[in-house]
Amino acid sequence: MTTATSVPCPQCGRPTSTGLCAGVCPECLAASVLDAWEVPDEIEEPAAEDIITRVADYDVLRVLGRGGMGVVCRARDRLLGREVALKLIHSGVLASDEELRRFRLEAETVASLRHPHLIVVHEAGEADGQPYFTMTLAENGTLADRIHRLGRLPPHTAAELIKNIALAVHHAHARGVLHRDLKPANILFDSEDRPLVSDFGLARFTSKDSVTRSGSLLGTPAYLAPEVASGYAGHTTSSDVYALGVILYECLTGQPPFENTSPLALLKSITEDEIPSPSSLVKGLDYDLEAACLRSLAKEPGRRYASAEAMAADLDRWLSGEPVTARHPPLHERFWRWAQRNQSRAVLYSMAAVSVLFLVMLSAVWNVLLSIEKNDTKEAMYRSEVRRARLLRDYAVQLMGSTATLPRALPLLKEAASLTTGAAAEDVAVHPRLRAAQRLSPVRLQQWKASTPHPILSWSSDSKIAALKDADDARAFDLETRAPGDAARATLTHTSPASPMPVPDDENVPLRSLWSPDGRSVLVHSRGLVTLWTQPPPLPHWQAGPISDAWFGPDGRLLLHTGNAVLQFHPQDMSVEEVDAERPVADGSASPLSVTTDPTGLVHVWRGEAGGLEDCDPLPHPMAVTATALDPSNRYLATLTKDKTLRIWELATGGPVIPPVPAISSQAHLTWDASQSRLALWTDKEMVLYDW
Repeated sequence: MTTATSVPCPQCGRPTSTGLCAGVCPECLAASVLDAWEVPDEIEEPAAEDIITRVADYDVLRVLGRGGMGVVCRARDRLLGREVALKLIHSGVLASDEELRRFRLEAETVASLRHPHLIVVHEAGEADGQPYFTMTLAENGTLADRIHRLGRLPPHTAAELIKNIALAVHHAHARGVLHRDLKPANILFDSEDRPLVSDFGLARFTSKDSVTRSGSLLGTPAYLAPEVASGYAGHTTSSDVYALGVILYECLTGQPPFENTSPLALLKSITEDEIPSPSSLVKGLDYDLEAACLRSLAKEPGRRYASAEAMAADLDRWLSGEPVTARHPPLHERFWRWAQRNQSRAVLYSMAAVSVLFLVMLSAVWNVLLSIEKNDTKEAMYRSEVRRARLLRDYAVQLMGSTATLPRALPLLKEAASLTTGAAAEDVAVHPRLRAAQRLSPVRLQQWKASTPHPILSWSSDSKIAALKDADDARAFDLETRAPGDAARATLTHTSPASPMPVPDDENVPLRSLWSPDGRSVLVHSRGLVTLWTQPPPLPHWQAGPISDAWFGPDGRLLLHTGNAVLQFHPQDMSVEEVDAERPVADGSASPLSVTTDPTGLVHVWRGEAGGLEDCDPLPHPMAVTATALDPSNRYLATLTKDKTLRIWELATGGPVIPPVPAISSQAHLTWDASQSRLALWTDKEMVLYDW
């Protein structure tokens, strides 16, 4: 049995395990993390009497910001008349020796550096026991303010910014200076909007002893490198490169890689968790720029850029449109690195992966068996759906024999059309009938509940107001405005129109009907309901003549030849306009079908010459047929009988597509549109367009 060795903590002397955070006990580690936790930017402005108004030859104007050790003020040089940034120690003359050493070291560090993107020290000294030094005044705020205001920076702006900052940091590294607290709040912008690295309060010379206690964590936790956050290593040039990568990540995405309200949880995430790729937060981010950012954020220092200068060079390549040296590590490499850092979890995840793989293989076999059964079930459901669509269609065909029963056929056709069987024949059979039923079916304008068994139905003399009077009240509907009307105008309780519309059959048994005086609308009283029906909108009708020919152009226009002019008919407003067009020449190909009629009203459709093989059963009519016309696809046949009735038949089923509709004449011509959804019936004096 082995015994764990322990050594005293270098800070408090308590015994602790040698493997925990470089020998520092948990209490001291937590204290150092909390000391390093960043203070919010919104700091209450101190009272005026607490601020020094003059230091040496400088008039203090106002406080610009406070840090962990010092305060920065805006001041005016009385000798040169310029404004500068004046930095003082919080505790002033009561500052400890360590605070004085840090303060002087910061002034010494910044004064030793000269770079366009580093803050410049103008003067350092001591006045009345108060150490101070002055720097360039950066008037355009910090990078943290800019990210907070904009959310994130454009990729090219971010890359150019971090390139310049990295060159400045490399300049410091080359002179033996580590910054150790790089973050957006320490990147200032001068009046020319040039970025300047500032706040070297935690910096140290690599050639000198640090003024920081051994084992303490320096810097802002969110920007600490993993080796520093774990306590196993101190700050190096590589940890500054990592901080530059965090700043670049925040510029591109608007947030640092890891955020947590708990300092210890944040350090744990930095050391153990994988960094979310920037492209997962910002869609469309350039692949090479993301690779450069992730390389600077590698967990292992050896996998990062060798220097801040190398990082700046890679960003410069990206800005110039050249390939970068950074690359995205493949998935297996990223997993291997993670497994080395998290061995126990890797073992558990591997066992889980093996279990999942076994279950996947088992489910694959099971799915094969299920798919066989599913295909059989799907085929059976398809056949059942096809049969149901045919039954609905066939029943609707029976109901489409009369305009009165169209309201009952309409829901059947809608249901049949909703059954997406994929069979072209079914779609062809159902959808034209549905369009025709919707176009020709009577329109239900209003439906009331009747509170008495014998409500009083009434109409106005102009057929515009329909009213219902029962025990509750009087209700009326204005057919012209399609809104509630004045019941007092409906005074007619008995009417005798010359040509009343058929009473629609909607499966409610009619008990009483009252037609409008013009016969175009009807009130129907059924059990507990009173329904107002009206005829569908009239078909487009044009009367002028003389018409010698009519055809549909390739673009679908209906053209009429009258005398020496060709007119285009506009069904929207029943108008015509003269156009320059000629009837297309027939291609000369013979139709594969021929049509014959007999005096009894039977119509025969033959394949090829008449008298051969019939294409469908003879189509019955109540009287002799005077005109026929096949559509261009030979799918539908239009017939006209002596009683001035038009019918449309579907040859595949031998059933009607529309109920019999009135025609303007028994001696008329029939002309189909290429789309099979429009038919022109015309004589030498007038024309009607059937459109569904």
